[in-house]
Amino acid sequence: MECSETPKAAWMASDPSVSIITWTGCLLMMAHQVTNNLSMVKTNVPDYRQKTCRAKMLSMTTDARPFSDIAERIRWHRSLEGLTQDEYAQKAGLKRAQLNNWETGKLRLSLDGALALRRTYGLSLDFMYEGIADALPMTLRVAWRDRPAVSASK
Repeated sequence: MECSETPKAAWMASDPSVSIITWTGCLLMMAHQVTNNLSMVKTNVPDYRQKTCRAKMLSMTTDARPFSDIAERIRWHRSLEGLTQDEYAQKAGLKRAQLNNWETGKLRLSLDGALALRRTYGLSLDFMYEGIADALPMTLRVAWRDRPAVSASK
């Protein structure tokens, strides 16, 4: 099949930053984003870029640490035990990087991770996820309630 010099059909979107040109059997190699071998998408906006779904979701959160409440409880318990992140994670059969992500509040504590902490240290799921201290063993419950108040600026 031979390429024609002119497009068989052309369409200009109502948004002037996007124009789609359909060619008959031609793959036009220019500085455009090729969506398939029959059509091309050209943007006139210089800083245009496609974002991944994850990037869009992350940009929706205004809080840099969306799980800081869970993070505070895990950090508190590790410091109460007097262990480093490596020691605490290793004892529970977890990776230090996982624990670090949970303690910084960047990622939510996974169910598998919470169950590992429950088996190893006796922390209840209610406490880790919701902050409900009633399900903790008595010594941990008293220690949690007697802890120094955390300032809101942290």
